[in-house]
Amino acid sequence: MVWIKTNRGSVVDPKIVDVMKISLGSLLSLLLLFSLFVNAQEKSKLTHIPSPEERARWHEIGKDFVPTEAPTAPVRNIAEFEPTEAILVRYPFGIPVTLIKEIADDCKVITVVQNATQEDNVRTEYTSNGVNLEHCEFIHANSDSYWTRDYGPWFIADGNDEVGIVNFTYNRPRPNDNQIPIHVAAHLGVSYYNMNLAHTGGNYMCDGYGNAASTDLIWEENPSLSHQDIDDLMMEYLGIEQYHVTSDPLGDYIKHIDCWGKYLAPDKIMIGQVPETDYRYEDFEAVAEYFANTDSPYGEPYRVYRVYTPGGSPATPYTNCLIVNRKVFIPMSGSQWDDDAIATYEAAMPGYEIIGVSFGSWENTDALHCRTHEIADREMLYLHHLPVVGVQPLQGGYEVAVDITSYGDHEVYADSVYAVYRTNGGAWDTLAMVFQGDRRYAVTLPVGEEGTKVEYFIHAADMSGRSEEHPYIGASDPHKFYAGDPVGIGSHEIFEGGVLCYPNPAHEMVNIAFMLDASSTVSVVLSNPLGEVVQSPVKAHYSAGRHNLRFFVGDLPSGIYCYTLTSGTHTLSGKFVLSH
Repeated sequence: MVWIKTNRGSVVDPKIVDVMKISLGSLLSLLLLFSLFVNAQEKSKLTHIPSPEERARWHEIGKDFVPTEAPTAPVRNIAEFEPTEAILVRYPFGIPVTLIKEIADDCKVITVVQNATQEDNVRTEYTSNGVNLEHCEFIHANSDSYWTRDYGPWFIADGNDEVGIVNFTYNRPRPNDNQIPIHVAAHLGVSYYNMNLAHTGGNYMCDGYGNAASTDLIWEENPSLSHQDIDDLMMEYLGIEQYHVTSDPLGDYIKHIDCWGKYLAPDKIMIGQVPETDYRYEDFEAVAEYFANTDSPYGEPYRVYRVYTPGGSPATPYTNCLIVNRKVFIPMSGSQWDDDAIATYEAAMPGYEIIGVSFGSWENTDALHCRTHEIADREMLYLHHLPVVGVQPLQGGYEVAVDITSYGDHEVYADSVYAVYRTNGGAWDTLAMVFQGDRRYAVTLPVGEEGTKVEYFIHAADMSGRSEEHPYIGASDPHKFYAGDPVGIGSHEIFEGGVLCYPNPAHEMVNIAFMLDASSTVSVVLSNPLGEVVQSPVKAHYSAGRHNLRFFVGDLPSGIYCYTLTSGTHTLSGKFVLSH
């Protein structure tokens, strides 16, 4: 598909041409410069908020979009936190060059420039700032803005294990931006598929296991499609089996999910948090509760982390961060909450390098994530594993299995596939995983007495030199489960009118499950043996029914703690042991 964009030129009086004796070549050069100047002026006016002129052209969105056939099934939508080959940015930039330098130290940077002259300018700027040019590539294409997140490509692996791109109708009347995914596909040499859905990357995130999330902006911008129609398209083109469409707690113009939420792993999500006095407080707590009570692909509720994002000035757009392999870049604004945000991500993502990025133009609705876009590793070594989690019935051993696929069609070293495990925080041990046929490997982890805590991760490597682990960060944040019930009752057994705290002893995370007969405001407080409050992780309004709260206690010293749950005039309390 080819887009043609015409620009209105200026009318030049021939008499003026005669008087000035301008040659035809000079005139054409003048007109070209004038056109470029007008275009540059037009683009400089673009903001994240659609202008009145753009609103008047809203009917142009998608008018020339030509859908293609969907990818060969089954399709898997690749998540941002999976192996990344490059980061896509656009010049003129909306990010500091210091960030590009940091990214290019370990990863490629692909820069969209208009022409060779712009490329030369960028190369000069990169060189003067110490950017590794060996990791830099360029795409020559017209563009309208620097929000590569919003209009950039979504990556999938199709049923032939080939990485490709899904393109969509960008929800702005910016035709040059809308073409960038096709330019990226040509640059990478991969197939692209046009999905006839108005969307934007800032309002989309996926977990790599067939789940995705957006705000209800997706419904508003596709009024001719039913919710089922949208779900069907998401399944056909992206392999999304469960599409979580939520309300927008931010309550601002943008309605992008990356302004308040982010998948950190298949079972982790970061949600912003505002003070109780904020009119949006209950909306934020409701969406956090929604995910806390929704099963992740691993079969247990998402681990929900909260980062304080009160908004205002200076901005606090901490969920609008970028994950690049083992680095996480967090927008910093000089706010008093910057350090807390870094600490929150360090707790949620152990083993990652958390890097704060200061820049003067970060906004609460537009920051680092909006202006960058990951390019999935086209030859990724993909480990598909459903981990053993939670409290498991006591048995002599627990099988773990993994399906290994090289998207680059590289041979997997059989002796590189092994499980590394330990029990009760002891020394790590290694067990070779046995090839089961097709692409599956399996091994049984031996376990001792009831209540044993088991941690493990899986490793594999292929002939390309790629080496991956599951979970991605390996030993720093391994999979965990308990062999037999450490507290003598089932981990999900909840008594009406009562409360359950598990696991007990706890190590890093603790769950408090309870049942409400009627909707109520619930608060949870943790205190030490001296009665001193050490955490107040929850105060929110909950509907009638069962609820499960999960929060991080790994930063507290080992010892005995008391939890107190208050609902209206009712108070329930108990104790748990924290053992690191």
